[in-house]
Amino acid sequence: MCDMQEKLKDKYIDPFTDFGFKKLFGEECNKDLLLDFLNELLHKEEGKIVSLSYLKNEMLGVSEEARKAVFDIHCENEKGEKFIVEIQKSKQAFFKDRTLYYSTFPITRQAIPGDWNFELKAVYTVAILNFVFEDGKNDPDEYLAYIDSLNSYRDLKNCMDTAEEEGRVKGKTEEKIEIAKNAKVLGLSIKQIQKLTNLTKEEIDKI
Repeated sequence: MCDMQEKLKDKYIDPFTDFGFKKLFGEECNKDLLLDFLNELLHKEEGKIVSLSYLKNEMLGVSEEARKAVFDIHCENEKGEKFIVEIQKSKQAFFKDRTLYYSTFPITRQAIPGDWNFELKAVYTVAILNFVFEDGKNDPDEYLAYIDSLNSYRDLKNCMDTAEEEGRVKGKTEEKIEIAKNAKVLGLSIKQIQKLTNLTKEEIDKI
């Protein structure tokens, strides 16, 4: 009987241990399991993930003295978006803070030298926990407030990006109007000014 129990232990893997979790989801031969799991969990926010590639689990800090991050699973989809998947059985104080800190590593690694417009690919952190947030820092109300703040930031950024683009368009229009004014002074015809500025006849007549 004991021999049979030992054989069963060798045959089955507990997915709720670090070893079992990484064995089931963190190896190339089982990548389809991780792909299905993330698609089931994130399909509303992310849409269908077509493919995944595993990345290094350990990321060093900006200096030798700085803390590093070691992920259970770190992977990337076909769009360059990153996924951190963690399992945590024992309760840990400030777990949300640790998760946010870990997520900064794949965010800051997206910076490129030279001219960069600060566009960032999404970074998702999925944590499988054997406990619930109970302290004041991790209560549901604060978590919802955090999500609201994040959404507000995204809305504000979209507004700023839109305003910046509209500003560029407005600047180009004003430049064209100034060119049309000078062209009129020089005696150019309406057709010549149209070719020069791409303004309509009506727009030129109003100048």
